[in-house]
Amino acid sequence: MKKELYEALCSDFTAIFQCDLIKDTLEIIKYDTGTHTDAAIQKLDSKTLSKYTEMINYFHTLYIQDSAIDFWNELQPNHLMHLLKHQSIVKYRFKTKPNPKGNQYHSFRAIKLNEDEDSFEVVIGIKIMDDLMQQHHQNEIRLQELVEEKNLQKEKLEAAYKKTSEIESTLLALCNDYNVVYLCDLENDSLRVIKDTYSLINANLEHSYSSVFSTFQSIESLKKDNENYLDCLKRENLIETMQNQDELSLQFCFKEIYMETRIVKVPSNHGVKVILGSRNINDIVKKREEQNKQLQDTLIVERTFNNIIRAIGSIYNGIATINLVDKTYMILSNKNLDKDIFKPHSTGSIEQLKDIFVNVNAAPKYKDDILEFINFTTLPDRMKDKQMISMELEGISGRWYTCSFIVEKKDKDGNITDVLMTISDIDEIKHKELEVKEKLKEAAEKANQANVAKTNFLRRMSHDIRTPLNGIVGMINLAQRYGNDKEKLYECKEKVLTSLDYLLSLINDILDMSKVESNALVLEPKPFDLIETLNSIIAIIETSANEHNIQFIGGKSLSYIPHRYFIGSQEYLNRLLMNIASNAIKYNKENGSITLYCKEISSNENMALMQFVCSDTGLGMSEEFQKHAFEPFTCEGKATITGYSGTGLGLSIVKDIVDIMDGSIEMDSKENVGTTFVVTIPLQMDSNPKVKVQKNEKELNLSGKKALLVEDNEINLEIATIMLQDLGLIVTPAQNGKEALDIFEQSDTHTFDYIFMDVMMPVMDGLEATRRIRSLNREDAKTTPIIALSANAFEDDIKECLDAGMNAHVAKPIDVNALKEELSLLS
Repeated sequence: MKKELYEALCSDFTAIFQCDLIKDTLEIIKYDTGTHTDAAIQKLDSKTLSKYTEMINYFHTLYIQDSAIDFWNELQPNHLMHLLKHQSIVKYRFKTKPNPKGNQYHSFRAIKLNEDEDSFEVVIGIKIMDDLMQQHHQNEIRLQELVEEKNLQKEKLEAAYKKTSEIESTLLALCNDYNVVYLCDLENDSLRVIKDTYSLINANLEHSYSSVFSTFQSIESLKKDNENYLDCLKRENLIETMQNQDELSLQFCFKEIYMETRIVKVPSNHGVKVILGSRNINDIVKKREEQNKQLQDTLIVERTFNNIIRAIGSIYNGIATINLVDKTYMILSNKNLDKDIFKPHSTGSIEQLKDIFVNVNAAPKYKDDILEFINFTTLPDRMKDKQMISMELEGISGRWYTCSFIVEKKDKDGNITDVLMTISDIDEIKHKELEVKEKLKEAAEKANQANVAKTNFLRRMSHDIRTPLNGIVGMINLAQRYGNDKEKLYECKEKVLTSLDYLLSLINDILDMSKVESNALVLEPKPFDLIETLNSIIAIIETSANEHNIQFIGGKSLSYIPHRYFIGSQEYLNRLLMNIASNAIKYNKENGSITLYCKEISSNENMALMQFVCSDTGLGMSEEFQKHAFEPFTCEGKATITGYSGTGLGLSIVKDIVDIMDGSIEMDSKENVGTTFVVTIPLQMDSNPKVKVQKNEKELNLSGKKALLVEDNEINLEIATIMLQDLGLIVTPAQNGKEALDIFEQSDTHTFDYIFMDVMMPVMDGLEATRRIRSLNREDAKTTPIIALSANAFEDDIKECLDAGMNAHVAKPIDVNALKEELSLLS
């Protein structure tokens, strides 16, 4: 069989090999000169030529892979044996590099001869296919030429058929849908009626296009609002248009009927021929309008929806939709967040979102709270009865955000399946809130400090009030013991008056502080003489200093006051200077000194800048206390030379008065050395001062004159009665304003020379009584002097009395000298 097989193969194949694929042997049975096998014999040694694997490796260098992609793999011994176990012959065609004869195309055939455990014999034949491939290539070229000829003939036939049937098919198509169809030869100006359901023209006659157009053009109802339509249909215009395009569609309205005219060019070698069709498109227009309206409504809804989404999006810095069932998220928007908490259009698992949100973006101290808040397992239960839950958190950069979950969707059982997660930047609001909280905390601390200070103040007030009261009670008791000793009685009286002065000063400080705290402290500008004011203060301070063995320095000798007349609050200027100077005595040392003077620093036409200096060689203040010296209810608690400790209000009132006067106050103090205060105040100069002229004062003689005394307090009534009787007045008492009004109204004209009126009384107060008296229709109602005797002693209290119609005001406790001065002015 081998012999017959070899003979059959040798007649067609250029190379034949007998191989054992297991033993890796190869025997060359045949080869032709000029083949690759011939080249291998010339190039390779006999050992290589005897092995199958070495031979195929050589052929692998010649084989062009693209010609048969799997060929090389299938030549491998194991693979080839596997193929030949299932089929008797394996065939392949492949291409190689050209052999010495220039051949490239080859046919490979492997035939199994014998198989056992130790061997697998095959015969391999290789045949050159170049001639066959060339013939095959020529056949393909010829076939392609025949196909192209056939296609060309087909195109010519189709073109001829199309040319002959195009007009009929176009006419047929238009006749199905259009009411009017004309075949027009524009070049020859002819028109043939194909279809006319309106019977506009005679269908049996030949017409010219121009005449038919003129007929339509003459219809006024058609001509109106359709000028462009008719202009396009003019023959010369239509010829020009259809030379450049194959089809034209026009619309017009005729008697509220919408029509469409469609013009289709017909292929022609002679001129321009068209088919013109018109149809009613009312239904189409109506449907289109409805569609447009629906589209417009949809667009409005969509635009509104988008605006709402955009508006909502502008509120939040980040929005994500979270599916709790699938455990996924998708970012909808993101802007200006720490390290891209949300990345736009990113998606992922909710565990990834949690990791980004907590581990990358959250401030460390809030991580545990945030983990609990964004626990997606417990989220549905936490939102069971809520539409939204929120939490404030601090980002890693320090900015504050609000994270919220909003219910987006529920299933049919009411279980939450989807939520929106939103992030809002609240940094500015949060910092303001924290700032407010801090301020509230500070305010609470200050209020607490103020309460402590007030408690301490009240404790000191209790002490400071009881101390002089104890002295007053004690002196009164001593006076009873020394009833016949005038010197002792005088001494007791002086000490009682000193204690009363201190009590009055204490009360004035408390009242002034109350005014300051309620913003009711009013400085009433009045003309005053600064030198006269300072002389009064210096006289009091110098006397007090001498009483306590303190040297007084300054006064006129150190002062420089080129301008003396000003307009301002003399009362409160006097108060602040007295407070500072009395402290200089109170906290001084025995044999110490006090210096007080005033200097004008600068001036112009209207204002003068005055500087008041008060220094002492006293106890001084500690550095710590100096930080709080001007705060109310503060007192260092040092022993005083006068025996009375301070209230803690004096310097606070001084500072408030200076501030109201637009001035400044400076303090320099050192413990056991002394303290210096420098007060600088701008004062308005009085351009037209009324200089007091010294007069020879006549002795006040009130003997026999009658006075109506109005006072509701029995003790005060008794004291005032005795005081007025000592002045020579005949007193008629009244216990309230209503009683005083009745007495005055029932009395004869000019019965009373004076009315002394308390202000705060039951039934009718002194202000109302004064107004009623002044309104009576009698001669003396307007002229009888009314003097207020009141404990309401502030500037606005005095003004209120004068506005009600009183002539003067004397503060309680009543100073006889002040009373006599007012009566002298009214006499």
